[in-house]
Amino acid sequence: MRQHSGPFDTESLRQLLADRLDRALKKINAWNADELLASPEADIIKYLIDEYGAEAPVMHRDQRQRLPSTEHVVPVDDLMGRRDVRQTEITIVVPCEGDMDLMRYRPGSYTSLLSGQSARIVGSEIHVTWRGDTADPAVVLQKINGELDVIERNLGHARSEIASHNELLKQTVPARVSRRKSQLLADRELEAALGIPVRQKDGPPAFSVPVSRRQVVPRRQPGVAEPFRPEWELLDKDYEEAIRVITHSRNALERTPGTIAKLGEEDIRNLLLVSLNSTFMGASGGELFNGDGRTDILIRMEDRNVFIGECKIWDGPQVVGDALTQLLKYHVWRDSKGALLLFIRRGDATNATQKAIQRIEEHPNCKRTLDARPSEGRYDFVIRANDDLEREIHLALLPFVLPIKQGR
Repeated sequence: MRQHSGPFDTESLRQLLADRLDRALKKINAWNADELLASPEADIIKYLIDEYGAEAPVMHRDQRQRLPSTEHVVPVDDLMGRRDVRQTEITIVVPCEGDMDLMRYRPGSYTSLLSGQSARIVGSEIHVTWRGDTADPAVVLQKINGELDVIERNLGHARSEIASHNELLKQTVPARVSRRKSQLLADRELEAALGIPVRQKDGPPAFSVPVSRRQVVPRRQPGVAEPFRPEWELLDKDYEEAIRVITHSRNALERTPGTIAKLGEEDIRNLLLVSLNSTFMGASGGELFNGDGRTDILIRMEDRNVFIGECKIWDGPQVVGDALTQLLKYHVWRDSKGALLLFIRRGDATNATQKAIQRIEEHPNCKRTLDARPSEGRYDFVIRANDDLEREIHLALLPFVLPIKQGR
């Protein structure tokens, strides 16, 4: 990077940002199909937005400092002939943050810098230098501040263009990534539908598990770094329906405190299993959701889990940590779905919920927190599986506010 060029001396910021967006879209189209299918979609989108987005430069004038002044002798020609004139040079340093390279590009609305002044970009700083023979500090400050005002005004225009670019990137990239992944999966399904043996580098094409009643379609999603190997996935619409069923059951349980007070953790789990299997049915007409152990609610395909439910009675944040430890022991497909059903039977439910959220966010396997839905009593997270960085569990925390069991 150039170290001592001036601000806004390159055309044009708008063209630079348009080129970045174009490169982002070309990157999506050129992305290796197996890698694109194998990677979590949210990770791909985040990478592209981080890579091709722009961080607007910001000046911190309140943190400016002055370099030691220097003296120069400059030859001057005037009516008295050629003579040497002493001049003082004063440089003000203003620290900045953001992408300083963007400060070199000129925004659409631009004001030329003041004549006779010197402004340079030096690393992550702006250096504004005044040189003259006046001894009046007010004059010096006026000229330096005037130069900084013009730079700040141009930066304001640049920030507006950069914000528009970043917003356009956020609107365009997710749709393009989703569209290409859908096209690639459709190609795999077409290969399967042809029924003709082909010589191929990829693994088996995508397929779905047939189910009756409400169609739960665990479909194949891409495998890890090798050629495309589809893996089972519970579709988002079916996951949302499962969460809806659990939430509806929770609301019904909370409205019948006399009955629920007599039930234990496993009893409540079994009631939820009945509700889920009254809505969903497996391919052979059997139950799709199964209990495994005292608290688990599972959908298992082959030797891995597509959906994992953990039921826990709140007894402090360590309960949430224990639930995550248990959940992460499972062998999961890529992009498995899950729910942590937290039964709060004593104490302040709001405080317990906040502590549970904090415990999940602090876990080393927590990749990101999704939008909370407190009005629905739901908080969503993405958890990285233990056995593979690319395997994810989309986890919904669902607090149940239930009365304490009799005799406890």
